[in-house]
Amino acid sequence: GEFCYEAEATRALFETETAFFRGSGIRCGIENFLTGNSFAPPARLRRFRQEVEMTPEAGMLFDVGHANIFIREPEAAGISLETYIEQLPFRIHEVHISDNSGRRDEHLPPGRGSVDYAALAAALRRRGEQPVITLEFCPDILHGRLCWNIGEEEDRATIRGALVLIKQIFGASAS
Repeated sequence: GEFCYEAEATRALFETETAFFRGSGIRCGIENFLTGNSFAPPARLRRFRQEVEMTPEAGMLFDVGHANIFIREPEAAGISLETYIEQLPFRIHEVHISDNSGRRDEHLPPGRGSVDYAALAAALRRRGEQPVITLEFCPDILHGRLCWNIGEEEDRATIRGALVLIKQIFGASAS
């Protein structure tokens, strides 16, 4: 079935996690997730932000692939990736890196879709945050091929290429 966002359950879980981890140095966050047939617009995340108790541990996991799809939806009214990121109401603790065509969450390697990685890096620099960068791509998520075979040279070459691109975009700190 299709994932359905349940605002009250999400709010309760988020507050439970932030209270549990308070003072521990462990961060938790909400993802710019799928809501019905749409990825979360910044305005919906802002409303959520107003409803929850915030702690230093609370923030968000920013999925660039989800944002790349959302900015192409009519609800986004043509905002850029940079504007989307600037409007996010949470500190960004982690960024999931994958690429897509802007239509489906394909989890392609960086550079194989339409994500504007230069805009992503610039927006993150302007926010002054240094989130964890996580590569979240796979061979073919839409057809169930979720894992790379590092024993295959072609797969290793794809992964190396993605790492090189990420280092070029985010600098040496992305090691």
